[in-house]
Amino acid sequence: MVFRSLEYVAKMYLYMARNREWRDPGGKFPPVLSFVLYSGSAPWRTPASIAEKAPASSAQVARMQTAHVCGVLDAVFSQIVEATEALRQEGHRQGRMEERVELAVRLAAKKFGTETAVQLRDILTSAVPEQVAVAAEMLLECHTSEEFLARVSGDNAA
Repeated sequence: MVFRSLEYVAKMYLYMARNREWRDPGGKFPPVLSFVLYSGSAPWRTPASIAEKAPASSAQVARMQTAHVCGVLDAVFSQIVEATEALRQEGHRQGRMEERVELAVRLAAKKFGTETAVQLRDILTSAVPEQVAVAAEMLLECHTSEEFLARVSGDNAA
């Protein structure tokens, strides 16, 4: 993989050599970094540098040898994938929760008026899904807005 990576880097520099807009005002090219995204189940074992794949025979040769290292993102890549999936699922859960809260608030507005709906939204902003479900049930059971808000907020004296 390190040789293929080196080939891609060389091709990128050849492309930049033909297209002057890639150069800075001093005529120099930007650095090109090469990474391999590895998602296999076993750890990456292939050498990631030319020096590992083709060791120099002496210190003098080593100084003249191309120093190309291919960054391997294996564990990091899988962690990124897992974190992305977890965030996606959390976003879906959060979206469903917001929809449930909004439905309960709309129903409260229809039954008890806007002021009660605004107060319910304030109560449910930090609620868990079970609390939203209980609030929806209380909408059916309660006869006054005072009783409803007292029960939803946990004041059972009403």
